[in-house]
Amino acid sequence: MIESRAFSMSLVPVELVNW
Repeated sequence: MIESRAFSMSLVPVELVNW
């Protein structure tokens, strides 16, 4: 569960940086 949460949170900033 923790890994899933970390992955989701990591995807948010990554997408923002790609923008």
